[in-house]
Amino acid sequence: MKVLFFGRPADRLGRSRDIALPEDATVGGVRNALAKEDGAAALLLEPGIRASVDRQICDDRTPVTDASEIAFFSAFSGG
Repeated sequence: MKVLFFGRPADRLGRSRDIALPEDATVGGVRNALAKEDGAAALLLEPGIRASVDRQICDDRTPVTDASEIAFFSAFSGG
């Protein structure tokens, strides 16, 4: 599965990474696996880093599959 990064995560980790998923994977599991694999990815554990699956903002309990598009991004602000 390809994981996409935007904002601060992209600045530190690049635009994307390919990872292998277990069958019962969740957004939180992907977040934790990436942080464990690479110290720079620990920023994904920060409260301001959001996630989306198939372009819908979600929480860490959201299930993901190899067909899912998952992205991590820093919170947006502005007006």
